[in-house]
Amino acid sequence: MKSRRNEDLSSFELLLDTMCNTFGGIVFIALLLTLLSQYIEIDTKSDSYPLTHQKYITPNRALEKLEEVKLSISLQDRQKELKNEIQEDFNRIESAKKDIQQLEQEVDRLTQKVTESEKAELRTLRVPKLHKIDKSPIFIAIKGGRFYTITNISYAITEISSKEWGNSARGYDRSDIFIREQSGRVDIEPLSAKGQIIEKGAENIGKLQRAILNINPKKEFINFAVYPDSFAEFNYVKEIFIKKGFDYNWFIINDKLSLVKGSGESHAQ
Repeated sequence: MKSRRNEDLSSFELLLDTMCNTFGGIVFIALLLTLLSQYIEIDTKSDSYPLTHQKYITPNRALEKLEEVKLSISLQDRQKELKNEIQEDFNRIESAKKDIQQLEQEVDRLTQKVTESEKAELRTLRVPKLHKIDKSPIFIAIKGGRFYTITNISYAITEISSKEWGNSARGYDRSDIFIREQSGRVDIEPLSAKGQIIEKGAENIGKLQRAILNINPKKEFINFAVYPDSFAEFNYVKEIFIKKGFDYNWFIINDKLSLVKGSGESHAQ
């Protein structure tokens, strides 16, 4: 049989054990709360301190820093690309300025040339007074910068009383032209790539030289049929015949060249 004293001691031990466990739990909770409060305080102050004073960096903050570094590198690369593009655009602008300057100089040169040409043309194409003339016409066409003899001038007539004077007596030169005669009218078409090219010194060769030598300025005069594409060449040839003492006349051919046979009065310049 247990004594009462032993029962009292067992109950006291249980009480002490319970109190010790309770006190230990309280101490543990207190320590845990202390550690948590210190961690929270450090974390909240980490943003306001410089990096040298920070003891801890959260994972989220580290990711943010990494993204900032990546963005900075990307912006630097883009800045370099923009600088290169701006430099290339600047180089293209400078090259375009040089091209424009050269074009302006070329335009000025061509404008001056056209002005001089117009002045020369106006001066050369001044129409003298027509006068009646008792000479036979020799027809010459100037087309495409080429010299075509319509009248046959392959030989010279030296005898003043000869009946061979005049276009009808000399006949036509069919070597470089196409001729169709019908109802008293003669249609004439200079053949392309035929005729003599009119250029400096052309009067010393070919049909132009033959015309100067074989046409007699005392009994014949030159009648030029001039196409709109050959005014400059006409001026060149005309001056040659004038210096040789020839009378002349001229008319512009805008469509087809046709000659009408007749015995009307002739006029020359």
